[in-house]
Amino acid sequence: MTPGDEFPADLLPDRARSFAYEVACSFRVPIELPAVSILAAASAAIGRGLRIQSTPDELMHANLYFLGAAKSGDGKSRTIKQVAASILDYQKNAIAYWRHETEPEALAERKLLEVEIKKLQGLLSGRKPALIVDRGQIKADLRDKLRRLKELEDDLRSPQYIVEDCTVESLAPALAANNEEIFSLSADAGKVLLNLLGRYNKEGEIDDNFYLKSFSGDHHIVNRNSHHPIILNEPIMSLLWLAQPDLLTRVFQNTRLLVGGLLARCLSFDAKIEPTEIPKIPRRIDQQVKTEYHDRIRELMDTYLRRNSSLRIPDSPEALEVIRCYHNTLVADRLGSLADINPIVARWHELALRLAMVLHTFIYGKNAHQFPVDEDTARNAVSIIDWFAKQELHLLQPSREAQKEERLNRLIRILQQRYNGRAPIRDLGLRNGFERDEIEQLVKAFPARIAIKTTKNPQGGRPSDVVHVL
Repeated sequence: MTPGDEFPADLLPDRARSFAYEVACSFRVPIELPAVSILAAASAAIGRGLRIQSTPDELMHANLYFLGAAKSGDGKSRTIKQVAASILDYQKNAIAYWRHETEPEALAERKLLEVEIKKLQGLLSGRKPALIVDRGQIKADLRDKLRRLKELEDDLRSPQYIVEDCTVESLAPALAANNEEIFSLSADAGKVLLNLLGRYNKEGEIDDNFYLKSFSGDHHIVNRNSHHPIILNEPIMSLLWLAQPDLLTRVFQNTRLLVGGLLARCLSFDAKIEPTEIPKIPRRIDQQVKTEYHDRIRELMDTYLRRNSSLRIPDSPEALEVIRCYHNTLVADRLGSLADINPIVARWHELALRLAMVLHTFIYGKNAHQFPVDEDTARNAVSIIDWFAKQELHLLQPSREAQKEERLNRLIRILQQRYNGRAPIRDLGLRNGFERDEIEQLVKAFPARIAIKTTKNPQGGRPSDVVHVL
């Protein structure tokens, strides 16, 4: 990947593309950062309110995970704040309404219920023996009031749609109290990534299971020591984390995150932020472009966020055919040169469909559920995913090289200890777990250490390909 491989912003719908360029010019940041942030904001604005039939038996949401490398001090926080302003205002207004209306109303009702419950309990206490008590009716009344008291707990929790440096333990109740949809947004995700790597749990183990469930909307039960378990039926999370490049490199070197699947679900990228000079006359963001972008984000939130049931995009056969063909073009590489990162490559076509849904909503806004995703939108999504693929391959290169060298050293040990320095490829595959494709890749990567030579069979059979230690 060369420095000139910038994000293909021209493939974005008009409102997204125009605003991305405006923010990039005004804040003097590469187009990657505002463009990706805009996609994350739109994904979050949709929440769990929109789905598409992805296979005959499955429906897919439009939530996406983005993970970016970005240096501090040169516009990343300002960019995110500008792009996510509508969502931040949405949360701010929701909290203000809750403080002035919902919370006082809930507190008042709770007080009344507590008094009424106390009266009912008094009737059962035996202090008024002359009073004829219908125990069945009192039990029913108590049950209803206690149930209502339990329901008020949600009204007494402040609404929260955006979380930042959040632990898994606090994510579950936040999702449960907010329609099982949330946006994890952090311009400096160092703490949350360290938490993910296990720094803050007692066992020091990778703790990504909750993020995996919340990406796919899978049923999840969170057991807690001192409280009732939290049952999440279909949790949906959108995510945008930016971190220092060295920390992101460390994350990509973690085998558990690669094999376990979290990184496979993330669209990762390098924001390429570098220091720039401040011009004498700073450039302002065009107000009309800004207004049109935020109007679209607010429209998506008003239509799809906090819905009791998701709306469905009409069947989109042309778009699904594009995604199917994209999947099929990846199969050969997944079996060959990219076999070592197959879990990541296996998700690219799925992420392309999710991204196509996001692009689709920018085009149709509140009417996105009334129109199918068209073929051009799907093709644009695939091209954008190809850009992310190059980014991820670049980020993965150090860990892939280290893994290849580890496999090479194991192969050489086997050859030296069991075969006196050389062995047929067929034998290495049958008895030692080294298939031909992997051996050929190791020979290509380390030509000075091992080689494949064709040896004639002295008994007149077919010649054998033999691996030699050099």
